Amino acid sequence: MLLLSNIQKHYHHFLALDIPEIKFEKGLSWIKGANGSGKTTLFKIISGIAPFKGEIILNPNISCKKNPQQYRLFVNYAPAEPVYPTFLTGNDLLDFYVSCKNGNAAQVKMLCDIFNMHEYIKNPVGTYSSGMLKKFSIACAFIGNPKIIVLDEPLITLDEPSANNLYDLIKETLTKEVAVLISSHQKVNLSFFEKCNDYLVGNKTVLQLTS
Repeated sequence: MLLLSNIQKHYHHFLALDIPEIKFEKGLSWIKGANGSGKTTLFKIISGIAPFKGEIILNPNISCKKNPQQYRLFVNYAPAEPVYPTFLTGNDLLDFYVSCKNGNAAQVKMLCDIFNMHEYIKNPVGTYSSGMLKKFSIACAFIGNPKIIVLDEPLITLDEPSANNLYDLIKETLTKEVAVLISSHQKVNLSFFEKCNDYLVGNKTVLQLTS
């Protein structure tokens, strides 16, 4: 579904990632690795927001570099530490995401219901707590019709009910032709992850551990 070939990412003279080839299929993949091993860098590259050497192809033939607009339409990303213009409201940003990702009002309502965001969605995001901001960012990653959903440390600052709602949302999403990539240092529902593909990031490479 998503093929990465000859990926290299340098920070000045430091080679942060060196990936000859790796393919992510539909389903859930859990990206593991120590702090500084390159997980967030990998996610930013996959999401099309960080420059890199190499090529990424989304099936059947959508290139991250040659077809960036079409590629980003199908790849959604929730960062570990979301940052938005503080003067914009949640509704402002949701309207933006709906427009960019070809989403719809029914999706927005469903996501606001799932993450209990109706009470604060009209307020500027600068007034949100870290937990509110995290739920909002995750919700935005499910807008539209993505083929790839990238969730970097989604459990940080989430309370247990919200985490359980996220698990349910991912399970529902996986019934479609979608690949979900997730990283987490938090305590996770191991029964939820037992059937996922595990990948280790580090030592300038990405290794598939199980399939």
